[in-house]
Amino acid sequence: MPRTPNNLRSTRSNSVTNTTSNFPDATTQHDLSSKIASIVAEQLSKLLEPLIKQIQQILADYKSMSDEINQLRNDYKVINEKLADDILEEVRQREMRKDFIILSGVPERQDCSLEERKVADEESIRAIANELNCPLNFTDTHRIGKQTSTRPRLLRFKCTDVDDRNHLLKYARRLRSSNESFFTSVYINPDRTPRERVKRKLLTEELRRRRQEGEDVIIKHGKVIRNDRIPTLNFQ
Repeated sequence: MPRTPNNLRSTRSNSVTNTTSNFPDATTQHDLSSKIASIVAEQLSKLLEPLIKQIQQILADYKSMSDEINQLRNDYKVINEKLADDILEEVRQREMRKDFIILSGVPERQDCSLEERKVADEESIRAIANELNCPLNFTDTHRIGKQTSTRPRLLRFKCTDVDDRNHLLKYARRLRSSNESFFTSVYINPDRTPRERVKRKLLTEELRRRRQEGEDVIIKHGKVIRNDRIPTLNFQ
């Protein structure tokens, strides 16, 4: 049967209707878009949640580290200031003590007045200087510590000449070989600061230990070193 214009229009209309019916309407599209967006948002949330927690932890750690750094800076400043004060005090103490000598083992008279004891101590100092062939000039003689009946106190005095002081310290060991028992028990030392005394004590302990192990060592320039003295040869 031949198609008329009316039949053609009807066929086209049905075709358009069928094609249109294959696409969802606006409401359905909106619902679908919402579901897709919801699914995407949920998946992103699951993916981002641990990452967000990590970032939050990093920020918390950063703040904690920042606080610790600030505290360390403050501590460092305080320590630096204290260290500077300690160094300045040590320098001041050494400067004050540099001309003084400390004698140990010098007998101390107890059956006389304070003035008589001072005279006796000055005579002892002169006798020690003469034993070491040192024409010594000194002042400010006094004992250190509380007097006891068991052992003599340390005897401290000030050398007026640095060469005299150095001479006494250099040849102090000669007192060990003196023929007079008075001198063999006397020890001559510089007037050390508390810090220097601690260091000297440690050096002495190391010296004693290493000598017990058979080493020939001495204390020199603030260190325990090998005694590399060249032996003296006697030619006949």
